[in-house]
Amino acid sequence: MVTGRFVVDTVAWAVGTLEVGASALVVTPTVDDAGRIGAALRAGFGARVVVAHSGLPNRERTAAWARFAATPGTILVGTRETALWPSPSLGLAVVVEDGRRALVSPQMPTYRVREVLRRRAAVERFPLVLVGPVPTVEALAAGPTVWEQPGRIWPVVEVVDRTEEPPGSPLVSERVRMALRRVVAGGGRAFVLTRRRGDAPALRCVACGTVRRCGCGATGVAAGRCGRCGAEVGACGCGGRRFEALGAAVGAVVDDLRRSLGGDVGDPQATRPVTVGTVRDLPPPGSVDLAVCVDTDAFVFAPNHTAAEDALRVLARLALAVAPGRGRRAMVQTTVPDHRVLRALRRGRPLDFLTEELDERRALGLPPAVAVLAVDTDGDAASVDADLRRLTAGEGEVLGPLEVGSGRRWLLRGAELRRTRIRLRGFVQELRDGGATVRIEVDPVDL
Repeated sequence: MVTGRFVVDTVAWAVGTLEVGASALVVTPTVDDAGRIGAALRAGFGARVVVAHSGLPNRERTAAWARFAATPGTILVGTRETALWPSPSLGLAVVVEDGRRALVSPQMPTYRVREVLRRRAAVERFPLVLVGPVPTVEALAAGPTVWEQPGRIWPVVEVVDRTEEPPGSPLVSERVRMALRRVVAGGGRAFVLTRRRGDAPALRCVACGTVRRCGCGATGVAAGRCGRCGAEVGACGCGGRRFEALGAAVGAVVDDLRRSLGGDVGDPQATRPVTVGTVRDLPPPGSVDLAVCVDTDAFVFAPNHTAAEDALRVLARLALAVAPGRGRRAMVQTTVPDHRVLRALRRGRPLDFLTEELDERRALGLPPAVAVLAVDTDGDAASVDADLRRLTAGEGEVLGPLEVGSGRRWLLRGAELRRTRIRLRGFVQELRDGGATVRIEVDPVDL
């Protein structure tokens, strides 16, 4: 596991260690990443490099698959699906930023690229290298050899503390507005990050600013009920009963900034000096003069058990989008400047934070300390519940059900759940034969 900011250079170094005639597989989160890293590798390895991703025509992808399977010494750079492609001469696999959600299959059977290649590496006996600025807690828990780049992994980040600002303050602080004005006046480019295109699901008290939490630790509380365990959640500890959403939609931030910057602000579809977007719109490394996170708290307190880790990973990517040079910087607004995510962001190094995060999950009985299976189905609730408790008996516990969309969700939790996974095969088939839909996810991202 290699932790550093120079992802492309690290990938090139790893590929350069291959023996003569051995092939390499480099799996990236997105089509853009595959193209960028593939182009960089071609500069050093020439025609040996093949790029394959969902943005290419089927004919080109098939040709890439055939070449990788039949030609020793091929270097394949591709997206998630290439982790399953065979090669008799595979001598190395590299996963770029394995914590990105794009590297988790959203459809049944769900799989994580890291886990697929980790199992293949054990069977086919080739080294697996995980590369990125912020590794995953799951990867760290597996006990790999870790090499951390000396010095800061990402540039210095300026933290804008909004603790003392009254409720109802503008979405963007005056300090950030001044920085944006300077970038626009100098002919530069800026990117402003917000958490999502709609309102964030986490809420905070209007009176004291405290994030609304359930006793189980979840922050996804809507209409007075926890989205994770279903328990009722009352007033804030200060007695306040009015809450506001964390984060803001892209359109709301654009409208807010246009009051001071006019037509120089736009969404990702517009070509403007200042772009407002979500994580999917993050610019590539070293491409902007100023990068801003409008509401860091919406990332830190997102309603899932990996929120803190995911927040640091996103904010590190935001900081790395800033080009080197005097006057260029990243800024993040927050009401929790002393949170461990912000401390790690200021330090510019992730391993101490990830170790602390792993210890906390072990204490709470969350992955990767335990195995968790999420079962989503619209089958008969009573019979499904009884079957799941019978299948899990002696190996784990069943939590739920909780209404999710048009169906219900159960969580199965235990040390390994190996026997339970085998037993679930027949259970799933019976549900589907009866006309029900069912989806099972291993160690789900959103708990």
